[in-house]
Amino acid sequence: MRRTYTLLYMTPLLVAMNFASCQNRQTGSIQAKEEKDSSFVSDSVQCEKPIKSESETEEHKHFQKLMNSVIKGDAAAFAHMTSYPIMRTYPMKWIEDSIDMMKFFPIMADDSLKSILKKTTPEMWQQMGWRGYTFRNGEYFWDEGNALSGINYVSRKEESLRKQLIHRDLATLHPSLKTKQLVPFACFFDKNNHAIYRVDLLDAEDMYDENAKYRMAVYLRNSDLRGKPDYVLDMDFSLEGSAGVRVYEASDQKGNKISFYVNFYEQTNDFEAEVKLGSKERKHHIDRTYWLDYFDTHQTKKESEATMIVIHPKDRTTKMLELLYKDSPHTLVDTTLSKNQLRSLLYNEPSAERFMLLGHGGSEGLFTRTDDTPNSFSKLIDHSFAPILRKHQGRIFAVFCHAKLFAEKEFLHGLFSGMIISEKSEAQYYDIPTTEEELAQENVKLAKRLRTLLDENIPWCLIPERILQMDDAHTPLTEFNYHNFFYM
Repeated sequence: MRRTYTLLYMTPLLVAMNFASCQNRQTGSIQAKEEKDSSFVSDSVQCEKPIKSESETEEHKHFQKLMNSVIKGDAAAFAHMTSYPIMRTYPMKWIEDSIDMMKFFPIMADDSLKSILKKTTPEMWQQMGWRGYTFRNGEYFWDEGNALSGINYVSRKEESLRKQLIHRDLATLHPSLKTKQLVPFACFFDKNNHAIYRVDLLDAEDMYDENAKYRMAVYLRNSDLRGKPDYVLDMDFSLEGSAGVRVYEASDQKGNKISFYVNFYEQTNDFEAEVKLGSKERKHHIDRTYWLDYFDTHQTKKESEATMIVIHPKDRTTKMLELLYKDSPHTLVDTTLSKNQLRSLLYNEPSAERFMLLGHGGSEGLFTRTDDTPNSFSKLIDHSFAPILRKHQGRIFAVFCHAKLFAEKEFLHGLFSGMIISEKSEAQYYDIPTTEEELAQENVKLAKRLRTLLDENIPWCLIPERILQMDDAHTPLTEFNYHNFFYM
């Protein structure tokens, strides 16, 4: 692995590439940000050595071939001329090798970039000291003279993908960690104690904002990643020197602390850290990682192996919801029990268990009725169950009318439906034209599709979007129902 690839990190234009959000400078969009540290600016922006124009140099040939590969859409040639890894802004993944680059190329090489490269000549590339070569103020590419070393350009497609990752990442967090403005910043894995150190940017969109604050959430080995972290540390983050060394210093008032620095010019992993969690302070070794990768491989697997606790009062009009749990590991709760008996039963369930609440309901909770013909409902799961449900945050799957309103009122976290029309009277109330035949057919299809997503272990935060894509009827009824799923 080369040791000079970190040109990307050596300039203010590129410091934003890995673990921070950045502002785009033009429609197209460019990942470049002016550094407020004047010493950084003076050291990086001034051109030291323009390429000689008397004769075509080897660098000229390389730059032209590199640009042509993008213009012609030749991903293989571009990948072959790149030195790895190439960094991207977290939570986007680094491009570690040519296989990754082949996948990334169509995301990067849009018409805007091709248009710029068509207007760029090899003579426009300039040497910026030990950082290598670039053009147009470093807004697009950086190169060692014989291999691409950094990509500052961010296409609209890449920016969109990053926003999707951020949305999915934040959806996994315990509600106590969520703030009004929150951006995933970095994540590290401790190879000594197998802890996860998650770093978030608070109260700002990027690290150049003067209001930027940082927080480190520590999850010890086998911790519930949906739950509260074992430690929450305030963190100071700074960039030092022209090499842009990243310094992380996290601590709390109880004396717990984690500190380390990351110099990507020296190495890309296996950083030494001073860790004090509890009474002992030791040197640990940490690797950079991705929260969503760790979450998917550990937390999702753990949850898929957990039992589903199903609360589904018998009712003719919601019988199709049995498809959500039939023939899968589950415990069906006896809904004829009294509320006191139910509370005692559910109170003892381990917090790792998932709850599925199905049937009729409203903003006050899940309802039941002894006869499914009259409209005489009584509350089954209501406000008094909220403390029990909060123990299972992120593991509540609720499909009943206005479950979302109940969740908002009781500060619950998971997947919740809005109003779901399952009866003709409900359709009439909401002025949705339909028939009994369509109600029966389409709601069974909806339940089957939800079950498919569950069986495929699709993260619950993605289900609202995925279920929308599965609507193939697009009638007033399906448009209404399919738009009423929310991850909260």
